[in-house]
Amino acid sequence: MSPFALGIGVLVALGALLAVSVRDPRFALGGLVLAFALGPLVAEPLPGLAALLARVVAAAIGGELLVIALRGRDVPALGSPLGIIAPGLAAAAAFAIGLAAPGLGGDALGSPAAGAAGAAAIVLGLAPLMAARDLARRTVGASVLVLGATLVRVGLAGTPGGLEQLATGALAIGLLGSVALILGRLSGGTMPTGEGGRPSLSRTAPPMRRYGAHPIVDRSPAVEPAPAVEPARAADRPKRAR
Repeated sequence: MSPFALGIGVLVALGALLAVSVRDPRFALGGLVLAFALGPLVAEPLPGLAALLARVVAAAIGGELLVIALRGRDVPALGSPLGIIAPGLAAAAAFAIGLAAPGLGGDALGSPAAGAAGAAAIVLGLAPLMAARDLARRTVGASVLVLGATLVRVGLAGTPGGLEQLATGALAIGLLGSVALILGRLSGGTMPTGEGGRPSLSRTAPPMRRYGAHPIVDRSPAVEPAPAVEPARAADRPKRAR
């Protein structure tokens, strides 16, 4: 195991830790994109230049989708309410176990650093996926979990081929795009519609009231004003009996 692969594995685990533990959505999503971008560099031997560029470009496209979906919106807070220390200790323990037992007791054909980073990412992704109550944190946790699974596969079976690298890059775009879509819906509300009720690509959204991190649509029934009562005319008044 080279020091380069070990350092990249530590950076990938750190990015996954930021994604699931930091409350600021900018740093959390930045850590998620960083983990996906550095994931292919932890393999030994390194993939070909074309496959490596495909993975990096896929992570960049996913990051751009996040920027486009969340630009100018009030993004809900992410991260664990426990802070960064408890998830960090769990990730460090999983990383150390992955380094100490490469191949999970068998013969590892790939980089031990990839298996260690994958074990740390799996531990980090399981917590929000199982315990989080909001959909945004669960989606981020699922993305980290899938990233960890791909890294464990690299540690067990070696560097993937070109076709598998393209499939993994497409998976990264899909995962980051799903995070962008869900966070965009939570921060911007219902997608605006155009003519015929079809979804519109306009950035404008209907006005909404917010409470905490979740948008609340004002669905109170409209109260129609009572009809005005015209004063009775003198000719319509009943005549008094004399």
